[in-house]
Amino acid sequence: MSKSSHSILILEPSDIVYEGLVSILLNSGIHYHVIRISSLDEIHQYLEGNDILIINPQFIHQHQIQFETIISKHSLHTIAILYSLFPQAILSLCKASIHITDTPEHIIQIIEQDCNEEHNNKNTSEKELLSEREIQVLTELVKGLSNKEIADVLCISTHTVISHRKNIVQKTGIKSQAGLTIYALSNSIISLDSIQ
Repeated sequence: MSKSSHSILILEPSDIVYEGLVSILLNSGIHYHVIRISSLDEIHQYLEGNDILIINPQFIHQHQIQFETIISKHSLHTIAILYSLFPQAILSLCKASIHITDTPEHIIQIIEQDCNEEHNNKNTSEKELLSEREIQVLTELVKGLSNKEIADVLCISTHTVISHRKNIVQKTGIKSQAGLTIYALSNSIISLDSIQ
């Protein structure tokens, strides 16, 4: 398994279930940062930087409107932890579910699938972080044009091109032209034909 790090909120009133889940997470070989919360109201304090909420569906059942508002507003990935029966309407509000009788391997597999989906969604949304002008600059940059040539093509100043390039590097975390080309290809900003 990879040594990636994921942040997980757990909303579970049972100490035994919570401790068992934390034990499974710690013994998985994957680094998890776990925060235990005791109510839906606490979610707002920890939304930033957390990948997943593992929740006892009883909280959803008791506070369904509040839960739906939080999930829709923050696009939080949720996994229900089950040890009793709940209506499908409640469970369908979660991306996945784990049962206390599941094997540790299966529990980790479900959590990792959800974490990876969340990270993939974050990576895809990076494309949206680039402004329209930054995408235009990136498109010309991967063609091998200099700052002056890009400025001439886009009818902007060289200084503006440099500012856009700094923003692109900051937003993508990629400094090399080859890396930016791969980024542009993988995010469908350019096609392979356009750089040949």
